[in-house]
Amino acid sequence: CLPADAFPEGNWGDVQGGFRLSLRFETNCFLVGEPITAILLLRNVTNHVLAYNVATVLGQEGPIALAVADTNGKSIFPKSREIIVVSAHERKVYPGTQHKYVEQLDRLYDFSTNGLYYVTGEVSVSHPKRQIIESAKIQIKIIDPNQGH
Repeated sequence: CLPADAFPEGNWGDVQGGFRLSLRFETNCFLVGEPITAILLLRNVTNHVLAYNVATVLGQEGPIALAVADTNGKSIFPKSREIIVVSAHERKVYPGTQHKYVEQLDRLYDFSTNGLYYVTGEVSVSHPKRQIIESAKIQIKIIDPNQGH
């Protein structure tokens, strides 16, 4: 658990079910083939303990999914559509703290051509009711130095 006040800025989504989710990248512009590291923070903004579902999925580092869309809002499918859940459990987040996850976006999606993409983090919670917590949407640009941009 990380103290929430240590990470005040970020692309935070709306508060939902007492949680807020942030998605960050070191930059919003990447070269084709360059690692694209996403940092996700799931914050408890209440004064009581909250829980969320942690499903360990094969090929994914953390329990927070990343959704990618093109400039028209059309979803981009991951390299592999197969989801293999290795284990599942519930994890608690104490008031005023957050959990941090790191995902390699380029391992999950094909960014081999120039383009603009929109990325959103998503995590499923089931207390008090089942809902999806989303981060703010971030635009990233992929540049292939061998193609015009």
